[in-house]
Amino acid sequence: MQAQIVAEGYHNLFRIPGAEELARFVDGFLNRFGHLSDSGTDFSTTTWRELPQAVLEMVVDYPIAEEKVSPKATLSELDIRPPGRWLLGPIFHRAREYALYREQVSWVYTRGTGLFHDYFLALGERFAHRGVLQSPEDIFYLHLAEVQEIVATHGGERSYAEPVGERKREMEEYADIDLPPLIYGDHAPPLEVHPAGALTGMGTSIGEYTGPVRVVRGIKDFDKVQQGDVLAIPYSDVSWTPLFARAGAVISESGGILAHSSIVAREYGIPAVVSVDGATQLPEGALVTVDGYNGIVRVHEEEQ
Repeated sequence: MQAQIVAEGYHNLFRIPGAEELARFVDGFLNRFGHLSDSGTDFSTTTWRELPQAVLEMVVDYPIAEEKVSPKATLSELDIRPPGRWLLGPIFHRAREYALYREQVSWVYTRGTGLFHDYFLALGERFAHRGVLQSPEDIFYLHLAEVQEIVATHGGERSYAEPVGERKREMEEYADIDLPPLIYGDHAPPLEVHPAGALTGMGTSIGEYTGPVRVVRGIKDFDKVQQGDVLAIPYSDVSWTPLFARAGAVISESGGILAHSSIVAREYGIPAVVSVDGATQLPEGALVTVDGYNGIVRVHEEEQ
């Protein structure tokens, strides 16, 4: 039945006998989480609400992996004896309290950022109707001053197709460039070539795991991740959480000990190494060993 649901698609979900409950769940899921996207800080990225088919496939294929989640969720279950438990108790509960506050702030920020996407996209539809842009999504390639100019002149006679096209070409050309942590001045930094063999970063979830690499840049890449693959990601946001149920380990180009990818990896009990320059430049399917103890990613060239 799973194959039929995916084949029929989201828009025909209510027509499939026996899938009514799933259809209601997916609709409720999109109503609550449809504002999420590949990046909670970039409102130009496509939201889940605009990709209902991808969300449906993610829900249908979501594995049940309860055994991977760490069972040590409360202080009473930790192997700590008095008086250590009495001393750590207030700290433990305060940490859990502030962790909740952090997630609440993140939720409000992400939802607010998602509202910008809807408003700008609606504005882009009007610009496209006037012939200023070729498609509504092109508005995300404009500068704010240009958007304000179009609004102030009611579209005017100028077409922004040429600058938008040039910016699209530039983004495609430089999509795989690995930028340094800091850039000084207005000159483009030299490109870095990472030698094969090993990459280094910060180990934020202990363990060691060997498996094939799957480079994931957004929700459109979610379906290529199989059980036990090593995730190589540019960053992680709350919308990426479903991937961790399949992953054997995580490599991220950004983040730290409190990054989303680090926290979720620890919850699932899988190794994670973050702040790894060139993580998404690893060859697709390359066999790697992720050492979460020492923050090292070893590339096994002979087995590729």
